[in-house]
Amino acid sequence: MATEKPHTICMRASDDDRVLIAAVADAMGLSVSAFLRETVLDLCAAYVDKHGAGFLAAKAAEAEEERQRKRKISEKNLLRISAGIDRDKGLRF
Repeated sequence: MATEKPHTICMRASDDDRVLIAAVADAMGLSVSAFLRETVLDLCAAYVDKHGAGFLAAKAAEAEEERQRKRKISEKNLLRISAGIDRDKGLRF
């Protein structure tokens, strides 16, 4: 199902893996993109069926909180570095 504004998801695969993926996709009459999209979405649906949408939502919220926490730490570190650079600008050796 194409979207109006598709987004790209990339992955790394060895040459052998790429050949296998392309061969299976071709055997199924699908492009590599369609094969990977269908396979990933099927796995996602099975995961949600097994664990429940609430569990998935809670995990997503936890991950977002962790990203926000790390972002705040990074911002504080950048401010400290910036303050140190500004302070050291006045020093001449």
